[in-house]
Amino acid sequence: MKKIIIIVLLFPFLIKAQDLSGTWKGFFEAAGNNIQYELYIHEGLDGLEGYAMTSIVIDGIENIGIKEIALKIKKDKLNLEDGELVFNNFSNPGKKVMLTAVLSYDNKSIAKNLEGTYRTRSLDLRDKSYYSGKIFLSKQKENAPSILIAKLTEMKLLPWQEKNLVALNEKNKLPKTTEVKVIVHKNKEAVSPALNNNNINSPAPSAPAALFMSRKTEIVSTYQFLGDSIEINFYDNGTIDGDTISVLLNQEIIISKKRLGLEPIHQIIRIPQGSDSLLLTMYAENLGIYPPNTGILIIQDGKSRNEIRFTGNLEKSAAVLLRRKK
Repeated sequence: MKKIIIIVLLFPFLIKAQDLSGTWKGFFEAAGNNIQYELYIHEGLDGLEGYAMTSIVIDGIENIGIKEIALKIKKDKLNLEDGELVFNNFSNPGKKVMLTAVLSYDNKSIAKNLEGTYRTRSLDLRDKSYYSGKIFLSKQKENAPSILIAKLTEMKLLPWQEKNLVALNEKNKLPKTTEVKVIVHKNKEAVSPALNNNNINSPAPSAPAALFMSRKTEIVSTYQFLGDSIEINFYDNGTIDGDTISVLLNQEIIISKKRLGLEPIHQIIRIPQGSDSLLLTMYAENLGIYPPNTGILIIQDGKSRNEIRFTGNLEKSAAVLLRRKK
């Protein structure tokens, strides 16, 4: 009897000792839809802590929000509560809500699962609406692809990212905005110089766009510009899975091996008078985790703005023909 009492008293600690740390993926039910949901849990100084990410695709764009979460073991349940929002790329800001959940840990099956119920409440006290339903999560392998982990890594929020490593990365980081001056040759075909070596973080293991001439180039759009400069921004299209591109202007590299993500790869191209036609080519350096290599190019020319989706692979590159409007 004494042994049984001791086991009952220690049961919450036995649950905590189980391996809850790591990444969990799944969904929660809301208004008849399954909303993608992901957790990252780790052992902090004061117990379990971590982050939660919701993901929903709107008009072909993946909208994600990442929040800090508070976690507590109560009896045989894992209690979760939303904290501060640390990142979002919402196209339309939604209501400010808090999610709380009570989850059971299933350690009997081969696949470790967290299942339970959740409820939301609005942080606006005048709003009495709420959602409630079930959550289903499965633990992921250590090196499984994860948008949440990729974003936390980028934001330097993971516990093992030491300060000296962060400082080193910041020191070697390229500025967000660079300018490319275009050289005009006698035949009036405009090309841009390759990037100066001083602008490269570190020696690359292989040349960017090394097989450019061997790949087919497909013009996916034509854009007419008016001014003497255009602004270009590149984003990943959909799931952020490591897609990396180089960008060429008339066969000369202007962006070298940059990973597409939620933050833009931003650049300004200055075009002198007399340059009437330019070819902007997006060269896939890899196919990411989920082929093919996909992205979004946003071109800004004064008040004119155009959004172009592109797809590339190891045999074909997408290109945009830039023409001066006459």
